Amino acid sequence: MIKTALLGIRVCLILLLANAVLAASPKDMDQVIVYGDDWAFSIKEPRGWYVDIKSGRQDGLNAVILPKGTAYGKADNWINIVVQSKAGEDLSEDLNADMSSYSQRFPGLKFSDYKPKTASYPSLGKVYAHPSGIREYLVYLNPDKNSKVFVLFTLIVPGKEIGNYLSTYEDLTNSFLWFGSVKLQS
Repeated sequence: MIKTALLGIRVCLILLLANAVLAASPKDMDQVIVYGDDWAFSIKEPRGWYVDIKSGRQDGLNAVILPKGTAYGKADNWINIVVQSKAGEDLSEDLNADMSSYSQRFPGLKFSDYKPKTASYPSLGKVYAHPSGIREYLVYLNPDKNSKVFVLFTLIVPGKEIGNYLSTYEDLTNSFLWFGSVKLQS
């Protein structure tokens, strides 16, 4: 009974936020709801960028954030978001497994620490530096200790040209708002 009431409250909150987003004028629309099976969250669309929740689906991405004027698969830099099942509450297990898998697929890959900026969610960060010069800034974010998933944000940039991209990325990860593990009715 309590679980049903909590689920009802979460669905109402999602619908209220969706209504607020849809009622906003186009120039004020900067909050985007991303959802999947049993989960939903929102992120703030960065100035000069747009959120695409369709193009990356074939590659398993839940959202791709691109500089305006670019397209998925053709941009030099982008941010992607993937919701994945977590091994447990310790995100370092997921990070270490990914690092091991990646270093086998990409010989010469180097890792360095990165301190992510997230609102109030536990998170871990890492930089993957490829021998080709591409850098991936990763944030593993645990949205809820009761959730069976974690959210992985990845900023991909060529070379050391991190410039404005890092502040955009950090604004994005800091804008993350988890609505919980909900099942949306269709």
